[in-house]
Amino acid sequence: MDLRGFVPYPSQMAEFHVPLSRYAVALHLHPDKTQLREKILALHADGMSYREIGQMMNLHFTRVRQIVQEPSNKAFDP
Repeated sequence: MDLRGFVPYPSQMAEFHVPLSRYAVALHLHPDKTQLREKILALHADGMSYREIGQMMNLHFTRVRQIVQEPSNKAFDP
């Protein structure tokens, strides 16, 4: 007996959708990382919180904090 194509339950016919992660979405939304970093720094300088920037840029707020607090973003003061 050939059972190829036989599905015993209707639920097995339903499509299975896996949503993209925020990381995958961010890769497509922000291909130019330098421009993204500059925009995040400008928004933070304007007084926006990490969470607000994260929601606006579709990034997690901890990633926004990491970008803002990178040593390369701070001015060198001897």
